[in-house]
Amino acid sequence: MKRFLVTISVFLAIFSVMYSGIWLYKSKTVKSLTENAILAITKDLGGRKSEFVYANTLVSGFPFGYKVQINKPRFIIDDKNISLELSSDDSLIIESDILESKYTATLPQNINVKNGESLEQNYSLRYNSPAQIELSSNNKNLAARFFKRIIFDDTKGTYEINQANYKDSGYKYINPLNQDVISSAESVDLTVKIVSDSTYNLKANISNQFFKGLKKLADKKNDIGNINLAADIIYSEKSGDSVSFKNFALNSDKFSLDIKGNTSSSNIEAFPYGDLTIKIGSYEDFIDFKANLLNNMVSNSIIPLFRIKSKQITDFKTFLSKVATEKSDDGKNIALTLKREEGQAVSIGKYSFIEAVHIYNGGHIEKVTTNASKEFVTDAK
Repeated sequence: MKRFLVTISVFLAIFSVMYSGIWLYKSKTVKSLTENAILAITKDLGGRKSEFVYANTLVSGFPFGYKVQINKPRFIIDDKNISLELSSDDSLIIESDILESKYTATLPQNINVKNGESLEQNYSLRYNSPAQIELSSNNKNLAARFFKRIIFDDTKGTYEINQANYKDSGYKYINPLNQDVISSAESVDLTVKIVSDSTYNLKANISNQFFKGLKKLADKKNDIGNINLAADIIYSEKSGDSVSFKNFALNSDKFSLDIKGNTSSSNIEAFPYGDLTIKIGSYEDFIDFKANLLNNMVSNSIIPLFRIKSKQITDFKTFLSKVATEKSDDGKNIALTLKREEGQAVSIGKYSFIEAVHIYNGGHIEKVTTNASKEFVTDAK
């Protein structure tokens, strides 16, 4: 028994020394790989000239993982069309467990933002607590991949991203000179999961999102307040682009928008097909908001475009009320369906596209003569 304990003790001692040596050796590799990966990702981002610089890096995390601390990070885009600089006195921290089942990047809690042609505009992005980006693997053969890296120093194909998640517990984007809040949120949670080689699942939950720019679009009567978003969307590239809205719920203090259904692009037709159900709470406020948004874009566009007139807005509200498949709360809330099969025209609620255009132009459908024939009557204007 004593010999057995001695043998075990010697084995553990040898293993500890070997493991420590391997960890130390691999920590240098991890440090180098992390630095090179960040430089590769940020270099010439989107075809734009960019640069990522930092003061120094430190590696820790022994014995169960690796933690790379990047001090005083600074990311710069200097292009003829855009100038942007993100910097922080806080550290960017990247961590992984020993089996590399996931990587976690903890962002600096305070980020200084400069933009404009000469970087004269200064802003500050302040998180309530540091935001995190987490990359997870598909958890297949983690141990085998780990030992291949340890024994053979194999760094090719050892990590396959299965899911990416961004999460914060609230932020404020402010002008530090006057403390004016440009945008803010109580929390943001975004996840992209690879379901298969060509199918992706996007989930988003955003709580109490505020945009000063949207507030400026409306007077106090039409102020939409904060926005909440909950989304669960499947995107597939298998046979043309297709989108499935398992859930898409957008809510504000003035209106709500809920979309469910699916839509797909056609390989032989210009228009997509699918089946969507759209519910709009306080739909008139929603239309007013969208019209204000579009007119603001027209006002700021260098291309000559026409503004949406008040009568057009009123006519569109009336049209939606007529083609709605459901109404509630004295007609304030409506639901409508959009359906189209390949090779067919779109239908809006119970009306064909031609009938819907007729209704929008002031007509109405008086009676049904057959399943495929209706008598159109145009109201005098």
